[in-house]
Amino acid sequence: MATGGKPTGSAGDGAPPRAPEKRAAKRRGAPSAKAAARAAREAAGKQPRATHDPFFKRVLSDPKKAQAFMRCFLPPRVGARLTDRLPVRLDPQDVNGRFRVSQSDLRFRVFLTDGSFMDVDFEHKSAPQQDVHAQLFDHRAGIIARDARQLALAGNNPAVVNLLAYHGTAGWNPQVTLTGETAQEAEAKWGDLDLDDFRQFRAVFIDFKRYALEALSDDPELQVALYAMGGRTLARFHEILPKLQGPSQHETDVLTYFWQNSRISEWPALEKAWKAFNPDRGDD
Repeated sequence: MATGGKPTGSAGDGAPPRAPEKRAAKRRGAPSAKAAARAAREAAGKQPRATHDPFFKRVLSDPKKAQAFMRCFLPPRVGARLTDRLPVRLDPQDVNGRFRVSQSDLRFRVFLTDGSFMDVDFEHKSAPQQDVHAQLFDHRAGIIARDARQLALAGNNPAVVNLLAYHGTAGWNPQVTLTGETAQEAEAKWGDLDLDDFRQFRAVFIDFKRYALEALSDDPELQVALYAMGGRTLARFHEILPKLQGPSQHETDVLTYFWQNSRISEWPALEKAWKAFNPDRGDD
């Protein structure tokens, strides 16, 4: 028999009774299996939780930073075609509904010197993914499907550029075309890649770990954010501190991300470094 629309769990009503020991454990406030596993990880000094997706999206949702990111990482011949007009962010939900879009995806429409445009798809991974090229191709197909009628009427065949950003610890040389070309092979022809090379599927692979701080764009805030994603070590933290430009939402975002994705055992050293660099700011 049910009360208030919810099963009571009593014997004979179709719902199995709870074991007495489980009821007692719940009354005592015993931790769940997930909570116990999390506590064990934290006790071992491992990362408490990952916040890569929201941080990446928060930073690069700003059209100015997205533009700086593209100018830094697009092949030179492609980057030279960009105008100074800020890119327009495209709503991922506009993409054909057959394609699931993760929260870390960002898409922008970029305007070119010849009056045309191209779409740029930002995707990032914190661990290698074997079939990432197939996933990105699906995203590209979704963009084309969304715009098919509009583009047919305008007679356009825009390029779609996939920027695949990676900040995991493991080495990765992913496939960047459907024909099997790897990121390392694509790097050998980097200077010769032009916009026409992206009218068929091709991704640009960016491993943040490979870049010095100053090489990560000309935007100082973007430099710091991408460098933090490339590794949360104490040495990198010391490099980042002089680049932070005082109290701001950006500083808060970077420091929060760094703390949340560093090992708990490293927190005291990070706190000591922060206080030594900012003795007048206390514990803020």
